[in-house]
Amino acid sequence: MKLYRISLLMIVLLLASSVAAMAYTSWTPRGGGSTDIVDDFDAIVDEFEFMLDQAVRHRSGHPDFLADLETLLDDMYAFRLALLDVVKDRDALPRDVDVIADPGNLVSYRSHTDQRFYFRVTGTSQGTIWGTDIYTDDSRLAKAAVHAGIIDVGQTAVIEVAIRGGQTSYTGSTRHGITSSSYGRWSGSYEVIRRVPSLSDAEVDVIEDDPGRLTSLRSRTGETFFFRITGSTSGSVWGTDVYTDDSQLAKAAVHAGVLAIGETGVVAVTILPGQDGYEGSTRNGVTTFSYGRYGGSFRVARHR
Repeated sequence: MKLYRISLLMIVLLLASSVAAMAYTSWTPRGGGSTDIVDDFDAIVDEFEFMLDQAVRHRSGHPDFLADLETLLDDMYAFRLALLDVVKDRDALPRDVDVIADPGNLVSYRSHTDQRFYFRVTGTSQGTIWGTDIYTDDSRLAKAAVHAGIIDVGQTAVIEVAIRGGQTSYTGSTRHGITSSSYGRWSGSYEVIRRVPSLSDAEVDVIEDDPGRLTSLRSRTGETFFFRITGSTSGSVWGTDVYTDDSQLAKAAVHAGVLAIGETGVVAVTILPGQDGYEGSTRNGVTTFSYGRYGGSFRVARHR
């Protein structure tokens, strides 16, 4: 009986250790979320609880051994709570990471082999993709994410993507209602790793490309947007600190002291209502113009 007790205890402890190790590593279950690992553990606990209940009902086993099993079951419940914390921490978006608006494809990321990026995309069945699991970097990202089973068509989420080197060939397949094509040698690739769960728009600063001017955002008064831009002296700017929304953003950022000329960075732009007047000035090597009443404005600041 003693040997049987020790063997059972070792089996359960090994199982618990394996589950914890998977939660800490990059293992990702089907569907892209780690909560499945908790469901699997729950099923094991349920089965163990059923077996213990049957043993008690039929009075099989030594009383001390049954008491030990009940204690072990309590420990498994406690382990489940700890496992939930582990999974939550592993799944969380890393701090100070950039979440980038859907770029379409990832050709421009080809030089970043083995680096990981986070993109906010909406799953689609449109466009063309090549490969299975590993896709050519000119494949449409939002479609590849559906093909990989990470998100569904129409679902918006933040996904983690790893940039891979070029492959000698890519095999097409049909998965999740999406068909990808085969291709030969190509110079760049990517892999869709997972969906970052439980993120609302309020929790993510989505970074977009330089829009040039901001007139299209005039109706979004009070909202803040994030853009990756390169400081410039090109174009026209009206105002000081608060600029007309038809001012060139990259030049306004230099005038505001947020970026230097030629410096690339992420800026936070807050959309403001139109002003009665805008005063021009010369700052940081950039001269802006004065103007009267205008319908839309913005303020620019450094992000992080």
